[in-house]
Amino acid sequence: MHKKVYPDKLGRPTPSGRNVVRGGASHHNAGTVKPLSGRPDSVKDLLTRVTPVLAGITRRVREQQDLKDWTRARLPPELAVYVTEILEKEGELTLFAQSAAWAGRLRYAIEDLEAALAADRPDANIRSVRIRVMPRNGKP
Repeated sequence: MHKKVYPDKLGRPTPSGRNVVRGGASHHNAGTVKPLSGRPDSVKDLLTRVTPVLAGITRRVREQQDLKDWTRARLPPELAVYVTEILEKEGELTLFAQSAAWAGRLRYAIEDLEAALAADRPDANIRSVRIRVMPRNGKP
């Protein structure tokens, strides 16, 4: 069988017999370039518009970050730096300390934090506060 010649090299068959299109162009629109208009959207903006689920996740992350900032601001500064993570789930606020020693010290500051939580954030619907240990490298 003789070799076929494809002058545009766009629909060249592979050894497996399938056609491969390179560059995503076809002979109909080859050489046309669509100019960009306006400011390009960020990937986050595009995904938020396309998927409403991501909008909910983004809102939830923002709420978590607000709660972290609020909690760290209410803790003594020398203690707040040893809090590795703060998580709110199903009405329970969990504070993760860098070590067991700092978790013990954090337990003494919880009473003040619970009182401030009830006064400042009644809409947070947090019923209890727990202290756990999680070192900064992520290993419990």
